[in-house]
Amino acid sequence: MIDFSSTLPGLSGLPSADPVASGRLSVAALLDHLQHALVVLDVEGRVVGHNHCAREMLELPLTLLQKQPLIDDVVRWQIKRGDLRGDAQRLVERVWYHLRRVQETGQPHIYTYT
Repeated sequence: MIDFSSTLPGLSGLPSADPVASGRLSVAALLDHLQHALVVLDVEGRVVGHNHCAREMLELPLTLLQKQPLIDDVVRWQIKRGDLRGDAQRLVERVWYHLRRVQETGQPHIYTYT
């Protein structure tokens, strides 16, 4: 898993006992307080990081994420549970299409759920 435990750069030198005000709030704490799900994949498509909101919104078990599964396995798990509908291979191909676009453009892919 990605270690999000470092402090925010450029702020840790500020004098304050308050970790938020001084920038000593860990990146992990910051990411866990986002109101958006964050899932980090490596170039092989393994889930190597996530925040609390991702687990909560997607209702993914921590035991699954701790195994650093391929995103393919996460998609299949969601299909099996009934979260996603359609042909598993087609859905996995769609995810990989977006991952390749991210690699080509350097821009993150944003999924929106309603």
